[in-house]
Amino acid sequence: QAVAEIESSLQASRLPLSQVRLMAVDLLLELFKGASVWAQEWSRIHREKKAFYYDKINRMQTIAEIMDLLRSLVDSLGQFMTDENASQRGEVIDEVTAYIEEHFAEHGLSLQDIGEYVHMNPIYLSVLFKKKKNITFTGFLLQVRMKKAMEMLRCQDLKTYEVAERTGYSSPEYFGSCFKKYTGLSPVEFRNKG
Repeated sequence: QAVAEIESSLQASRLPLSQVRLMAVDLLLELFKGASVWAQEWSRIHREKKAFYYDKINRMQTIAEIMDLLRSLVDSLGQFMTDENASQRGEVIDEVTAYIEEHFAEHGLSLQDIGEYVHMNPIYLSVLFKKKKNITFTGFLLQVRMKKAMEMLRCQDLKTYEVAERTGYSSPEYFGSCFKKYTGLSPVEFRNKG
């Protein structure tokens, strides 16, 4: 949008093309200067092409051609930053997933706790988690706890209340209810079936 506004004002100003070229080179320099701070990898890749861009601008014959080149660079930078952001958000969700899998046994583990751990607003984290994992935070925590509970019931000689405690439930009754909803069997039925 900024490039479109600049193009519009340049078209209206009727500046000589040589001046427009100088302004375009200045804009290009500013773009690279800013990118070197907040998009270093993009800047590194395109820095090697600076001379090519300068030469290209000097050979262009219309304001529209010059603005199209600048627009393509701005679009490229915007796409790079979008991709970079998505990658970083994905890394945060991977970190959250690992945290849940490591701390599932903590009573009262909440999105608020995890938000504080990754320094992110819990509401935003919740939306991001659902988008990336296709499951809510609560659903994922339940899934992790139930899978661990099933492992314990199959492989260990633990009482149901001990499995409940070791999977983050302070109430064995509530654990039993969650387990039955998740598996269709009570913990005792599940153990006996296995």
